[in-house]
Amino acid sequence: DCGRLPPRHCGEDEIRQSVRLKLFDWGRSELSTLQNYMELCEEEQHDRAQFWQNYVGGMDRLAWEVVRAYWHRFSNAAEWGPYVELVVYDFDSTTADDFLGRARVPLQPTGRQVTVPLQDTPSICTGLSEAPSLTYCIERCPLPRGSRFKECWRVSVCRAAKLPVADEVTRKSDPYVVVTATSPDGKFRFSQQTSVVPSCLNPSWEESFEI
Repeated sequence: DCGRLPPRHCGEDEIRQSVRLKLFDWGRSELSTLQNYMELCEEEQHDRAQFWQNYVGGMDRLAWEVVRAYWHRFSNAAEWGPYVELVVYDFDSTTADDFLGRARVPLQPTGRQVTVPLQDTPSICTGLSEAPSLTYCIERCPLPRGSRFKECWRVSVCRAAKLPVADEVTRKSDPYVVVTATSPDGKFRFSQQTSVVPSCLNPSWEESFEI
């Protein structure tokens, strides 16, 4: 929202003065030339080509995700809602993240923190004395004059309690929350997520997201 392109009257030399490029060597990355590449043996050329394709594929995916996120976040000229979905997951570095529960709440000012039970929790929760819950807060915030947007929704994810155990070894979970807003016609769908709280069944985030 605060980005500014350089004036059209600026010359190339002036623009280059404000550009800083830093190169880093990470893992097997290195600077090379076509001549150096052609002097490698066939096995090394194949190895470099494979890692280059991995890099290009990663950059293509990153570019796609950036454009998609921008489109969904800033191209909805109508209202969001009428609901926002808060989904709790357990982070796992080696397998797919585990679903812990969801809450579908009205996208309207709450005036205070509200605690709601999580729905569709895994069967492991059956029989618990207290149902897993999530505490949140929503407010409608006007933006400063001169902004490209008039106002936004601020969704605050406060904390959760009595979450299911996702790791049977540690008897804990590594929870985080995904906040998803959808336009009434379903054309736009924008998601943001909290940080991960490691080894905790009663996590506190106190993080806010703007929609």
